[in-house]
Amino acid sequence: MTDFEPVIQRNDTTVDVLAAGKKITFAAKAYPALGLLLSGHPVRIAEAATATGVDVAQLAETLVKEELCTELTPALSSAYTGLVTAATS
Repeated sequence: MTDFEPVIQRNDTTVDVLAAGKKITFAAKAYPALGLLLSGHPVRIAEAATATGVDVAQLAETLVKEELCTELTPALSSAYTGLVTAATS
């Protein structure tokens, strides 16, 4: 998950991610997976890989290394899920 909204610029053969004062360029085929990983919502890597056909684990590793994302720890998860209120009738 990420705590800010990065800019994702799609080009002919590449995708540029601009965030936290950084610009990282990926192959164009990574676009759908990057949209998921940088959405600000928790993402299950295996499910995202199946849905996009991209090596999402490798992308996630790069984004974590560049400090654009972080792994969802139990503490972060409880804070995230605490923001969702139950629907009432």
